[in-house]
Amino acid sequence: MLYNLQRYCIHDGQGIRDTVFLKGCQMRCPWCANPESQLGGRQIAFNKNKCIGCGACVKACPKGKAAPEDIPAGCDLCGKCEYVCPREAIQIYGYDLTPDELVAEVMKDAPYFRKSDGGVTISGGEPTLQMDYIAEVFSKLHDLGIHTAIESHGHFSDAERERLIPLVDQFLIDLKHMDSAKQEEYTGFGNEQILKNMEALRDHGLVIRIPLVPGFNDDDENLTRSAAFAKKLDVPVHLLKFHNMASSKYESLGREYAYKNIKTQPQEELERMLKIFTDMGVEAQLGG
Repeated sequence: MLYNLQRYCIHDGQGIRDTVFLKGCQMRCPWCANPESQLGGRQIAFNKNKCIGCGACVKACPKGKAAPEDIPAGCDLCGKCEYVCPREAIQIYGYDLTPDELVAEVMKDAPYFRKSDGGVTISGGEPTLQMDYIAEVFSKLHDLGIHTAIESHGHFSDAERERLIPLVDQFLIDLKHMDSAKQEEYTGFGNEQILKNMEALRDHGLVIRIPLVPGFNDDDENLTRSAAFAKKLDVPVHLLKFHNMASSKYESLGREYAYKNIKTQPQEELERMLKIFTDMGVEAQLGG
């Protein structure tokens, strides 16, 4: 199940790409910028700041709801309210495309891929939770000569890793923390399998991505350990700046966002963090 298909991306792998976002993730990172990606099934969101109170959604709702904010409760996701809303204040996340349908859709952009050495990236959520689906999509794209990439939290099995290696040209994997206990405390999962997968993928287009989360992993000790690990593997690192722009998404889903008042680090601090990596001889950059 997908929740978005973003075209003409330049930060999710090499060249110009289409990025496919799949639903479902077993981790619960409190800073997650895409809360709509976490649940595996369809879900409805209501953005009260976009609502103009026209009542079109209430009239369309077969449940007979009295107000727009009442619609998500007991919703059967028929989509009628979303269809009639003139301000797109109501959104249903999650839709299905077969592998053939998805490949046909992204191949509309094949001329851009080929001119820029780009391709298709599958992201999430966590795409490896839909392993059979992504394996079929990647295989079909390879048959068409399209470069493939995956964005992942890296917590997948040895067997899943070996299945992906011949199908994926570039692995963009998060390194959230070098301390496994600290990562488990915040996300629900430790890092042992993630580090193991990174070591196994060092010669298969691995790029380590580090989301710089204030107060979690942006201290010098963790960054120095992360840089040493990347240096050992001899792979590039992308340092990803934190932002709290997901606040409205959490609100529309009826959820609290623990990081809504946390601000990103100043640019000079980000550059200092980058220098920790480059001073150790790691090929590193700010941004992906």
